[in-house]
Amino acid sequence: MQSKIAHLMLFIGISYFLSACSSIKFHVVNLPSHFSEHQISTDIAFSALSPDLQLDVYSPQNVDNAPVVVFFYGGSWKFGKKEQYAFVGDYFASHGFVTVIADYRKYPQVKFPDFIKDGAEAINWTQQSIKEYGGDPNRISIVGHSAGAHIGALLVSDPRYLPQFPQHSPINAFVGLSGPYHFTPKEPDFKDMFGPPENYANMQVSTFIDGNEPPMLLVYGESDKVVGDINLIRLRSALDKHNNAYTVKTFPDAGHADTVATFSWIYKNRLDIDNEVIEFLKAQAAIYKP
Repeated sequence: MQSKIAHLMLFIGISYFLSACSSIKFHVVNLPSHFSEHQISTDIAFSALSPDLQLDVYSPQNVDNAPVVVFFYGGSWKFGKKEQYAFVGDYFASHGFVTVIADYRKYPQVKFPDFIKDGAEAINWTQQSIKEYGGDPNRISIVGHSAGAHIGALLVSDPRYLPQFPQHSPINAFVGLSGPYHFTPKEPDFKDMFGPPENYANMQVSTFIDGNEPPMLLVYGESDKVVGDINLIRLRSALDKHNNAYTVKTFPDAGHADTVATFSWIYKNRLDIDNEVIEFLKAQAAIYKP
């Protein structure tokens, strides 16, 4: 009987995540985070460019010099807020990572590259301040989903955003989940967001790949109906050209949202994406451990 109830709860949870309105699905997926034993510091101002921007930090209990994950969420560069991804902070903290989840400004309030600059501000804050939260400022990994993967990928590839970090030295790894790394805007809002056309090369990650990027794990769901696999193909081509260290993991039954939902209790043991990400990040953190 208990097994049937558990399966029913799982079915209800997955149904909410995949089909319910945003407020409901994030409420359901974040339920366990309300009972977390991790230290959670919220609403920390981090940006000199936009004083209203804030971030949250999830720290495991009693850690010192722990590896760090900075997570950028998706939402077409138009939607999302840090509180909705508490389940991500809770997940990485439970695996020993001090985790930063930062907001960034959205379209139409701003256009490209302002949200990339906001991501750079979050990295700067992390490098300067994360030691106070038990993190190691020399072992920072970036994880991003969808638009957040695009932001993270540009931060580790285009040197204009993190110029004070020689060859991005504090960034030890990048994990991209369903990222739109190299596309040409077609819809009016994306044309306005990234245009004019002569500017498109500056928002395409492949433009800047030069071999100085950190090791990458690129995750893609083959059932993704939002971001086409051409983005992965073009990025891989650029990485191969410069002999970059990267790993690609594709999942036939995963859609666009699944690659981030994998970190929630709803998806526990349903996909193996979370295990692949954790194994990759732990391996990279071990390489750079002082």
